[in-house]
Amino acid sequence: MRNYDNEALDNESRQYRYSVDFHVREFFIQRLFDNGYINKNDKCLEVGSHDGSMTRQLLEIYANVDVLEPAEIFHEKLKSEFGERINLFAGLTYEVDFEKSYDAIFLVHVLEHMENPIEELARLGTWLRNKGKIFVLVPNAHALSRQIAVSMGLINACEAVMPGEAAQGHLRTYSLKQLEQHAEESGLIVLETGGIMTKPLANFQLDSALEKGIISFEYLTALNELSKIDGTMGSSIYLVLSN
Repeated sequence: MRNYDNEALDNESRQYRYSVDFHVREFFIQRLFDNGYINKNDKCLEVGSHDGSMTRQLLEIYANVDVLEPAEIFHEKLKSEFGERINLFAGLTYEVDFEKSYDAIFLVHVLEHMENPIEELARLGTWLRNKGKIFVLVPNAHALSRQIAVSMGLINACEAVMPGEAAQGHLRTYSLKQLEQHAEESGLIVLETGGIMTKPLANFQLDSALEKGIISFEYLTALNELSKIDGTMGSSIYLVLSN
């Protein structure tokens, strides 16, 4: 029996959220805007809010957001911070049903936590309205930083799940090939794939370098521009899906 409250916490190996995560999500949202996928009038669902950091970013676009969050430790925080701007639903996808309810479903750093990702994606597809979209973002197994870590002997393989990640509920580390395969097997249509922000350093190293002024936001922006040319070494990889 999984304890989603425990999985949502920092551990001795890694934090759950890093400052650079905010920028990756911002770059992702901007990519979706630039490519014509986001309409502020769409009805939106966020699957997996955690502490509300992504919810906050979505509420800069949408007037209201429905949120599905299994970790009970965050429910009061979410309700207190966002009030009537969110409709909060507790639990997992198989515990609720939103048939044909949404134009936009965000699954940001969540699919790697799901035990049955193909079935989960298929179920989310039934929640889409006509021409609706699912936006999936996951950590990239082949991020440049992970490739360097393999070369240094710090991890055995790019797709490895490290102990700190496993403690936070990561069940796999996606390559773009596996991510596309899971989407296709779910029966959804892949409209677009890509990577966000080429990643030369681990998250904690990027955070430290930003804090100390060694790198700047302009540096991160440049890394993101590189990911538009070749997203295979990005911090995260994404899919835009439809039914």
